[in-house]
Amino acid sequence: MKLLVDSEIKMRPLSLKDAPALADAVNDHFDYMVEWMWFPFLIEDQEDAVKYINEVNTGRYSQSEREYAVVYKDTFAGIVKVMYREDEPKIPILGAWLVENYQGRGIMVRTLGRVIEHLFEHTDAEKIMVQVAVGNTRSRKLPEKLGFDFSHIEYKGFGNKPNPLVDLMTYFKYRPEENMDLHLSEKLEFQNF
Repeated sequence: MKLLVDSEIKMRPLSLKDAPALADAVNDHFDYMVEWMWFPFLIEDQEDAVKYINEVNTGRYSQSEREYAVVYKDTFAGIVKVMYREDEPKIPILGAWLVENYQGRGIMVRTLGRVIEHLFEHTDAEKIMVQVAVGNTRSRKLPEKLGFDFSHIEYKGFGNKPNPLVDLMTYFKYRPEENMDLHLSEKLEFQNF
């Protein structure tokens, strides 16, 4: 999937040409990144970034996960991940991170908004899921801005080396037609009660 998000932002499959920028991003922002993410522990230099990108593109998860470079004004700015669980193939899960100095510009809101639009238009996704660590208040704003509905907390759902298991807030955004049907059925149930 390649997407032109707008005049400033493009999204394309993560490739080996992103290795230097990925390695620099991890090295320059390691302490910030590892608070909520596990993969920075895998990348110490450009060689590690190459290994990571190769694993993402051809490894054991390559059929159920895809990672995309977010390019802002022709510069690598972050990654969007689209994942599918084997038992829920019609519910893509979005993950994203943005290099710290690109935050606060609406880049990820615009990018994920376009990804969501694309997934609903070009796949059979019933709904889209986003999970955010309970304590990650900055990232929790993203699904809320994008119109996701909070569903539940998955206790001890994910972790990394400094945070072995953290609670995850789970959000869903429904396919627009299903969202309208859901609200209609809720209204009908309420009226029949």
